[in-house]
Parts: sequence; structure tokens; C-alpha cells
Amino acid sequence: ATDMSGKLIQEKNIYLNSPDIIYDVASGEFIMSAFYSYKSSNGNQGITSLRFTPFSLPISIAGNRPFSRDLVKQVLGAKLEADGKEINNYFIRRLIPKSNGGYLIVAENFHKSSKFETIFVNGTAPQVTQSDIYNFDDVLLFNFDSTGEMVWYKQIHKKQSSVANISYYHSIGIFITDNKINIIYNDDNQNDNRIMYVSIDGKGNETLKMLLRSNSAFT
Repeated sequence: ATDMSGKLIQEKNIYLNSPDIIYDVASGEFIMSAFYSYKSSNGNQGITSLRFTPFSLPISIAGNRPFSRDLVKQVLGAKLEADGKEINNYFIRRLIPKSNGGYLIVAENFHKSSKFETIFVNGTAPQVTQSDIYNFDDVLLFNFDSTGEMVWYKQIHKKQSSVANISYYHSIGIFITDNKINIIYNDDNQNDNRIMYVSIDGKGNETLKMLLRSNSAFT
């Protein structure tokens, strides 16, 4: 990447997580955003962004914008924030341009864990089995203005998990209307299956509704 004077910017020991790029029709520019971290490839210390016009320089860079401690405290809790822990395992699912030159980011927490069980078959020696568990959890939304400054952020709590990645209805569905972001997801946080719908307007106002509830697993 280059700065406003066209000089090359090189930074060592930085990880970029789930970069995404979009074309903003209103401004005629590309916008690229990614999470960055100096600690981990899955880390979310903050967000870095840049804008550029196709086939021309200079590139306008918002730079690395670290998350506020208040945001970290909300996501991780007071104790982990006080210990200096970093948000991690959030991945950009959608980068959305706004008509005023700003942009929105929808990110989701995803991580894989393992479960080990010891079983005995016909009284024989114990056998250890391993199952991979795929977890699709909270969603974070970030609203930025045209300079790359964060206007507001929202956290949507959800929990989804499956063994062996049988996750046909996991993660989130995103659709955009003129003035709202709309998200649908399957939430099994209460040990039942609920199809949830949340809409967020340009000011960050949130409306949450349950569309469907089922007592059957994996609906």
C-alpha cells in the first residue's frame, strides 16, 4: 500500500485477518478493510482500511484504528480487558459501502474446538475419540464515516455449534435495504432452535424478532 504521497508503506510483524474489498459506486473508489493484530493471525486488535481509485494514485489510508478499551470490555468482559487480552476469532462476513462515503463491516466470531471422549468397547482397553466442534457465535457491526472514523458499533449475541461441521443453517444471512442492515440467523443459545431476525438502521437502532421456534434439533 502507499500513503498520500505515493510512497511505499511496509510494516513488519503485522497480521491481517479476513480482508475484504468492495467497489463504491457513489465515489468511484475501492474500499479495502481487514482486522489487524501484532499478536495472532486470528487477532482483532483493530481495523485497517484504505481507499483508492482504479489505476491511479495516491491511495487514501485510514490507517490502523485500534479498538477502544470500552469495546474490548464489552466483547470480552471486564476481567479479560483488564488483563490486556485481545479480541480474536472475528472474521469479516460483509463490507458494505454507504452513500455518504462511509462503510459498514459485519463480522462474525468463528472458532473450531475439539472434544475428546474415552470409550470402552466390549471391555477392551480404552479408546480415545476426537470430535471437531465448529462454533459460530456473536456478530459485531461497525459503522465508519468517510474518513475511517468509527461512528458506532453493535454486538449481537448468538451461539451456534455443530460436530463435524454439519452446519447447513449456521453463520448468518445478510441483506441490505435502502436504510437498514438485515440479518437472519439460527440461534441455539437456549438449547432450542430459534430463527432470529435483527435489523439495524443508520443510527444503530436495533430491532430483534423471533421468526420461528422449534423443539427439534438441527431445524
